[in-house]
Amino acid sequence: MNPSNPSIHTAQVLPARAVLFLGIIGLHVLFGYLFASGMIATTVNWLRPPPDIELIRLPDPPTPPDTPRDPAATPTIFTASTPLPEIPLINPEPDTGTITLPPSTETIGGPIAAIPDPAPLPIRLVGRNIMPSTADYYPSAEIRDGNEGTAEVRSCVDVNGRLDGTPTVEATSGRAPLDKAAVRLARDGKYARAMRGDTPVPNCYRFRVTFTLH
Repeated sequence: MNPSNPSIHTAQVLPARAVLFLGIIGLHVLFGYLFASGMIATTVNWLRPPPDIELIRLPDPPTPPDTPRDPAATPTIFTASTPLPEIPLINPEPDTGTITLPPSTETIGGPIAAIPDPAPLPIRLVGRNIMPSTADYYPSAEIRDGNEGTAEVRSCVDVNGRLDGTPTVEATSGRAPLDKAAVRLARDGKYARAMRGDTPVPNCYRFRVTFTLH
């Protein structure tokens, strides 16, 4: 090559300047992009040397002392089928409410047997029953025909000894006229009052009325 040739020298210098110019333009474009995308701060922090970091060590928590284990003790393992132990109450408060006693009818070791009611007091009569004479009530037709018979009559009285309702024939004499005569006789009778202890009570009387010709 001939250095005296100006055309050749110019051809070698111009490309280097163009490369430098293009590099400057490229850096501006890069910095503009970094500013626009927010990556400039990240790039600056990456290029900045890391600061000194001082580590502060916290004290370790105290270790609890080991509890001595009884070698003879056997641990109890509870499973889903193992019932939990019952914890007894310590000094339970006394129950100040109503205490319900068991029924007196209960028999230990056997079925519950009801206690029978006490036997009622016997009935005593105040006065006496007074019945009219059967001759006054004997039907004359039955006398003429020679008919005889005995009827059982039941009469009930109130607490005052007064007849309560019409007497009834419980056992017939076999003759309707004689049964009716027995009812009339019982209706006209006088009856004693009945007492159970000191309390007046109603009562019923059953008696026989006999019609005979002898």
